[in-house]
Amino acid sequence: MPFELGKAMHESIPPGNPEDEAGLRLDEQILEYIKQHQEGVRITTMEQKFRESRMRIGFITKRLLNEGKILRIQDDFYPPED
Repeated sequence: MPFELGKAMHESIPPGNPEDEAGLRLDEQILEYIKQHQEGVRITTMEQKFRESRMRIGFITKRLLNEGKILRIQDDFYPPED
């Protein structure tokens, strides 16, 4: 019986969870912020700017790094070189 209840609860969650959409917007905001700061940006600065946890900012910057959208030199993040 608990399995059925869990299944019913899961089915009631609509697709396109707002948290996922908010995460996407944050990715874009972080990317734009880094592009606007040619001198480099630290995670601490982004934590304060976006009022998000270090862990969430870290996950997003790691994904942007892996996608080649930003560069990291020591502790600073930079826009990619043209």
